[in-house]
Amino acid sequence: MGKVWSGGFGWAWLGAAVLLSGCAPQGGGSGVSFTQDALAGAKAFSDLGSLPDTATASMPTTGSATYSGGTEMRFFSAAGETYVLIGDTSVSVDFSGGTLSGTMAGFRGGVAPVGAVYPVTAADYSGSIGISNGTIGATRPGGLAASFDGSLTGAGNLITANGALLGDFKGSPVQGIVGVGAGVVTLNGGATTGAILNLWAR
Repeated sequence: MGKVWSGGFGWAWLGAAVLLSGCAPQGGGSGVSFTQDALAGAKAFSDLGSLPDTATASMPTTGSATYSGGTEMRFFSAAGETYVLIGDTSVSVDFSGGTLSGTMAGFRGGVAPVGAVYPVTAADYSGSIGISNGTIGATRPGGLAASFDGSLTGAGNLITANGALLGDFKGSPVQGIVGVGAGVVTLNGGATTGAILNLWAR
């Protein structure tokens, strides 16, 4: 699962659902509710991502705003298992200073069976992944860049994640943001592969 872009950020996603719900977590045990939340998030992302990038004239230069949504993280363990976690996202933007920061937390997830998109059962994960050093307009007026770093604990696992996030403000006036992160994810101290972190907030 992943993101495709060309000539900047053209938001098209591989797979039926790769961005997750910002709905409140419904507990760790139900793979059904996990999938429902993920699919609801996919629609929310599609609706937001289909909006045009925010026009230069519509980008605020004063004030601040807070956007809320969801995050999905996927990676492959050394054993070849596909881990999928979803969580909630909050992003605070200071348009006056051209900066942003945020938090991804409330994660739950597990291992997706071979050939499946989502886990059959999902466990709660404590901890959070912070969004920091965020800047607006580094490469274009409606673009954003930031770092992410944090750790999650659940189902007997310790997951750490850190890397870089790139994205866009969407809609004129601004309706929200979409972004994708790539970096280093470890599982119980061991290396993983194919890690990707996707988010939306509005």
